[in-house]
Amino acid sequence: VIKKKLNFTTFTPITAQAEQNKIQKQITKLEKNCQIQDSISPSTSPVLLVKKKNSKQRLMVDFRLRYTQCAD
Repeated sequence: VIKKKLNFTTFTPITAQAEQNKIQKQITKLEKNCQIQDSISPSTSPVLLVKKKNSKQRLMVDFRLRYTQCAD
């Protein structure tokens, strides 16, 4: 198992339409494969596109804010 620490110093909202389209495409694919489903939860977490070694992008959910809210 390889553990990799991601260093996100600040969260920058996605504003580029092209990136939003990439995220929507990946979310649609995950929904079709029944890997994710709609939720009615009031909790949300930001998503990020992270480049992999092969230059493709991976969709990642940043749960750090959620975990700090739970710790309070």
